[in-house]
Amino acid sequence: MTNNMITKEKVYDWIVNAIYEKTRQYSDNIIHVSEVSGCLRKAYYIRKYGQDIIPKYAVLMSYGNGIHELLQNYLIKKGWRIEYPVSRQFKYLRLVGHIDLYEPRQNIVVEIKTTSKIPREPYTEHVRQINTYAYLLGTMPTLYLIYIDRMGDIKVFNIPRNYELWKDMIKRAYYLYYSIRDNKEPRREKNHLCEYCPFKDKCLYPYSRHTTKKEKKEELIPELEDYNDFIMT
Repeated sequence: MTNNMITKEKVYDWIVNAIYEKTRQYSDNIIHVSEVSGCLRKAYYIRKYGQDIIPKYAVLMSYGNGIHELLQNYLIKKGWRIEYPVSRQFKYLRLVGHIDLYEPRQNIVVEIKTTSKIPREPYTEHVRQINTYAYLLGTMPTLYLIYIDRMGDIKVFNIPRNYELWKDMIKRAYYLYYSIRDNKEPRREKNHLCEYCPFKDKCLYPYSRHTTKKEKKEELIPELEDYNDFIMT
């Protein structure tokens, strides 16, 4: 009888396993936009060690997934494309991503972010992500970041396209590629999610300070030539 009981731990287990089933498979020469938008060291650790999903965090992820699916299932009937694939081939690697919502007739790209608290300004990693989608898409779309918090509040940001940020993302993609190839962890990058990172003990990041001056002086990819040399047409 005990084996058939549904407990809190069993429900957590269901949710965690459901998320694991959707975990992406990685290839060394395929770099995902979502990996290089945020902390490169975390992206490296996930590839090297896998990711243990904390049960309570899995529940929060499920809330976000539910909002995404709700909007996508509705808007696909209105002509929107969902999880729209974009990519570009560079020398040595391919940069790939999936846009939450794309409206081809009006050329609009939308990314949905669920959060505990809506920020005053969009987070850097989210701006990097949606801006990269614009350049991978190649149609110079209008960009919107939508934040939805757990209290039901919504804030929409219209994000201007930024060519310099696009070039920086290409450098970040190569930095991650070289880090994986050479089995060398990227430098630390402090952001608002460090405290919640499952790798914080491995990273040993001292949360009381910012990245060291020495680390800040390090070039992302010292050997990288002008980024145009790497675009494959």
